[in-house]
Amino acid sequence: MSNDDIVSGLTGGESRRRFLRNGTLAAVGASIVGSGRVAGQDEDDGDDENINVDDEVFKIGTFQNDFRPQAKFVIVSDVIDWTPDVPENLGTSLNEYNTHMVVYLNTGERVPMFIIEQAELTAEYASEQGYFVDPNDDATDGFYQPQVYETSNDYSLYEQTDRIVTLQASPLEEDAENHIFSGEGLDSREEFQQFLF
Repeated sequence: MSNDDIVSGLTGGESRRRFLRNGTLAAVGASIVGSGRVAGQDEDDGDDENINVDDEVFKIGTFQNDFRPQAKFVIVSDVIDWTPDVPENLGTSLNEYNTHMVVYLNTGERVPMFIIEQAELTAEYASEQGYFVDPNDDATDGFYQPQVYETSNDYSLYEQTDRIVTLQASPLEEDAENHIFSGEGLDSREEFQQFLF
């Protein structure tokens, strides 16, 4: 797939939210083109500060066309009673995963994501908020910020199918979340609701 196809795929379909800032498209396209790695490739030894909570890494699955490397996302549903069909000749089904809907913060796309059942997430779904809330956030006026997660760059195909990829994700530290939210001017329940939904 060419770079033009990737960028066209990002902008061609209707999403619930248009790109938020000028230049976001270029950043997203560069991220996908420049950083998609197959499992087993060496990581860059850069000096970037780790913004993830290391001890809360968990396995996820997603449709290959919904995979975004190093994308920030918010889980916006409780467990959904649905798993995709995986033909028997292509290995086991996704029964060991729970299906959730997520919103990618960099594109506004709303996609299904499969989170391994054994994941010990500290955040929990809050129906009154409509997303997994950050357990470390001090609520102001009854408003809790969403927990932001980030996908890894490394991925592998699920069993023998090329429709689904598996990878790891982890929550962001609260300071990193606050930096993202303040950069987008998100500081109230109404703004978050409009942004995510």
